[in-house]
Amino acid sequence: MCIRDRVSTQSTWGQTAVENRDAKVEEAQELIEKDLELVGATAIEDKLQDEVGETIAILKEAGISVWVLTGDKIETAINIGFSCKLLNALLTRIVIDGKEEVEIKRRLDEESQRLSAPGRDSEQYALVLSGDALIHALKPEMGAELMAIASRCKAVLCCRVSPKQKAEVVTLVRRERPQAVTLAIGDGANDVNMITAAHVGIGIKGVEGHQAARSADYSFGEFKFLRRLLLVHGRECYRRNTALVCYSFYKNALLVLPQFWFGFLNNFSGLQLYESFLYQLFNIFFASLPIIIFAVFDKDHFAKQLYHEPVHYWQGPRHELFNNNVFWKWFGIGVYQALIIAFASFYILASNFVSGGVSDAFVPDLWQSGVTAFGACVSVANFTILLLANSWSLLILVVLSLSMLVYLLAYFLVNSFLSAELYNTFAELFGLPTFWLANLFIFVATIMFDAARRRSTKYVAIPKLMDEIKERRASKKKEMMIEEQLLAQKAEEERERALQVEAKATLLKQWAAEGRAAPEERGEVDVVPRVSLFGGRIAPPKDSIFSKEILALREDIVRTLTVPNVHRGYAFSQADMLDLDPLPRLPVENYQN
Repeated sequence: MCIRDRVSTQSTWGQTAVENRDAKVEEAQELIEKDLELVGATAIEDKLQDEVGETIAILKEAGISVWVLTGDKIETAINIGFSCKLLNALLTRIVIDGKEEVEIKRRLDEESQRLSAPGRDSEQYALVLSGDALIHALKPEMGAELMAIASRCKAVLCCRVSPKQKAEVVTLVRRERPQAVTLAIGDGANDVNMITAAHVGIGIKGVEGHQAARSADYSFGEFKFLRRLLLVHGRECYRRNTALVCYSFYKNALLVLPQFWFGFLNNFSGLQLYESFLYQLFNIFFASLPIIIFAVFDKDHFAKQLYHEPVHYWQGPRHELFNNNVFWKWFGIGVYQALIIAFASFYILASNFVSGGVSDAFVPDLWQSGVTAFGACVSVANFTILLLANSWSLLILVVLSLSMLVYLLAYFLVNSFLSAELYNTFAELFGLPTFWLANLFIFVATIMFDAARRRSTKYVAIPKLMDEIKERRASKKKEMMIEEQLLAQKAEEERERALQVEAKATLLKQWAAEGRAAPEERGEVDVVPRVSLFGGRIAPPKDSIFSKEILALREDIVRTLTVPNVHRGYAFSQADMLDLDPLPRLPVENYQN
């Protein structure tokens, strides 16, 4: 905003008028706002917070689609996009702007056909939408096509967006991509609608108030904290929770299915295998705390490594840890281990007989087999936590030991009651060699087999992960080199442009000093110097009447001219804003030849 002043002798300017007051005020403004003296200028600095660009760049590498919704106009928004590294020189910008619905529909159809054309898979795009275009593009009949185009782009930038449109954009993504998880982050009251419309809302406490923070699920002070929230805490919570859910189904399948297999031996008569009191304590005391400790404290990588390597975050967007295959694999392991536990408890202990009384007939002891199967379920469920955990802390070892001791203590107490079905089976069972043989066989066939399977899987997964890390670093290095080449090419083009401008100014001065007529008056046209891919320039034709003058002046201009550097944070440089005619000029007949 420019501040100007002037000295006036008139004391009133129409404010006290009763009739035609608005017209008189406008007349007074026309009289006031002229012959002003510039006093100064003022502006509000709206700069990015620290590490915003690095955060957005690393989130894009992690496989997260980043959309920026701003109220700025298109040119300003594009500049901000380059400053925050949402856009770069490698992305081809698709700008959709307009006020008519027919025009927006036509532009969407054109871009959809262009992106789906053969040979376009290797190109990278960025979609830029104006608020006027979004009015029509967010309609249900155009939403699917807009999402198809946006999904093909590496970045989406929406400009001149109202608070209502921000929420509508989030709603569009949720409607057209039901499997996607949306996260909205903002720092002002105009972002509240967007934050509440997303699956996860994050508010930044800043100079624009705390309205966004109060309506969000999470809040923090700076945008850069989003990187740690997603790449470290978000990734670890996803990994632990998926293991927790799958383990819960596995653990209950392991407990229940031995009774199903026992049904084949009792002709599905409904005979109970487990003692009812111990059975109820399984999910309360015997196999509950270890998985909780795992889900809270387990770590497979250091936080610093997760923070700097977004490759580890790819597990979430790819659904590698929680999908149908993973779930049924866990359930299949539970079925297999339950089968081993059931038949090992029945057949290995079948040689243990108790006296039938008067006759010398002997019958198997049902409760010995049942206690053996139940104890094996408790042991296998707890030992599986050790296989699942990436680090064995003292806490998880203590909790596992306590869970097993609590089971033995509960079994001993039930064994002490005369009316209990397990009365006096504790000492007898633990004194049988076949009991220890059955437990050894179950341990080898379940835990050792599962450990070997998980180890072989890691031997395949770890090299694959390292290859992905190396590939990501090489790809990032290659992109940086290409971007530097494009920026250098653009700088060379601007340097050539500046040389041409300086040459034109110098020649015009010479023509004016010599009294020569302007080129337009002599019927001459422009010859546009072409710039090659590597920044070289094709010189004007040798028979040009100005070629010698141009080439002679060029060496002096190169030595004296200072060209502004291209600022990486802007979509255009200062030279792009100049509307200048190209040089040199040739006669019409010479140009046509």
